[in-house]
Amino acid sequence: ERLTAKQALNMIQYCRDGGFINGSTSLITFDMLTFNAALNIFCLGSVSFTWEKGGKIKWNYIMQSLSVDVYTGDNVLRDLTLTFLVITMLGMNTIFELLEIVHSVRRFQI
Repeated sequence: ERLTAKQALNMIQYCRDGGFINGSTSLITFDMLTFNAALNIFCLGSVSFTWEKGGKIKWNYIMQSLSVDVYTGDNVLRDLTLTFLVITMLGMNTIFELLEIVHSVRRFQI
């Protein structure tokens, strides 16, 4: 569903007030990772908004999914290996996000 002009302006003002965007912002990307436990599917979604000269805002999205039905059966070693891999990747992502926050705080002196 599309936003009305007023809703979009309210959301942009909220981002400005929170210090998420300013006059030099040209791109915002929202990433989201979800897991559907009933279907054993991960979904990675990414929505990008690009501000162009003249005020036009282009948007794009990407959705990727991964089925994890490999956890069925009696192969305990495989299950533990995949679980360890997912936890390791989650940990690495958390570290990268924290480093990005630190970099932003230093850059913008928040």
